[in-house]
Amino acid sequence: MLRHLVAVAVIVGTVVAVTDAEAADPTAQRFVDAVALGSIAVDAKRAEIRTSLEAFEAERCRKALDIRRMPQDAVDDAMTLAIGGLTQYAFAPVVPELRGLVAAMDAVPTTDPVLRSGRAAWRVSVAGIAGLDLDRPCRQLEAWGRAGWKRDAPAAVEARRFARRFDRLTSSALERKFDAAERRLRKLGVSAAEAELWTGEGAFKAVEKELERSFDSLLDLPVEGDEPL
Repeated sequence: MLRHLVAVAVIVGTVVAVTDAEAADPTAQRFVDAVALGSIAVDAKRAEIRTSLEAFEAERCRKALDIRRMPQDAVDDAMTLAIGGLTQYAFAPVVPELRGLVAAMDAVPTTDPVLRSGRAAWRVSVAGIAGLDLDRPCRQLEAWGRAGWKRDAPAAVEARRFARRFDRLTSSALERKFDAAERRLRKLGVSAAEAELWTGEGAFKAVEKELERSFDSLLDLPVEGDEPL
């Protein structure tokens, strides 16, 4: 699902226009408009996203993630705490906007089974993002390192619990629902650009950009200057 929620693309400050708007099915158009408007609302909160990521304490994680010294069987769980935590902190400020996006789609009456299934995929995905609940993951990493990276350390147990929840956001079942709904929207006259945006592909550039900056910092990579949204 994070392929849809954290993707790179351009939003030009307004709802993407359909070339032949009159040809698009009204229900399909309302579906894509809900996501396009939601993406604008999310991008407007870039400052809040950056503030939230600062609270993540990436420097603590960077110092704790000494992959060359930690046991090999601890690496995956440690990266889950770090990368999963980054994702959680990036999306935390925009959960209300994501819920508003889903509510806007829920308000559109439709009996189309494919669109209903795609809408359900959005509902599950947003609920999953809202339910991410790591508590100070970088401090957990520090404590785990001090405990010798033992598999039964509290941070290791928490990482595995979180990974199971995180993996549900990238399930193939959700991907299939998004892809099927995208194809259905195209058949209903929605433009290719809007149908792709409806899946979340390119819809949340502010989140993606701030995640990229934080990820580079976490791995001690050069961070490029801000790019305009």
